Amino acid sequence: MSVFAILQHFTFNGKLYWVREIQFGGIPFGPYVNRNHFAGLVELLIPPGLAILILRAERRDQLPLVALFTLFPIGALFLSASRGGIISFLGEIGLLAFLILFRRREGRELAAAGLVVVLAIAFVSWLG
Repeated sequence: MSVFAILQHFTFNGKLYWVREIQFGGIPFGPYVNRNHFAGLVELLIPPGLAILILRAERRDQLPLVALFTLFPIGALFLSASRGGIISFLGEIGLLAFLILFRRREGRELAAAGLVVVLAIAFVSWLG
């Protein structure tokens, strides 16, 4: 869904699904008429991927695929330009950093979290 939303963002012609005129306003993003609704969905999809990446809960050979499936929703979230979604995402990152520091584990999790944040910033910069 995030890939579809990114494609729609770059090829938007003012119509929903490039075909249907919107009669009562709205800024469509992805399959949603309201971009804030898309941001709400993505806010539910990002944290499990971040947790899997940072805690290394998946096999090593599947981590690049999990990273890809986590970075695309982050990029789509920033492209949706939903202020509430972006603020909520930053709150999630802050909470995750607090939990990592609170656990007082090895620095590997903190390094993994830093790498995910750097990759997300690079992807968003490349998109927008």
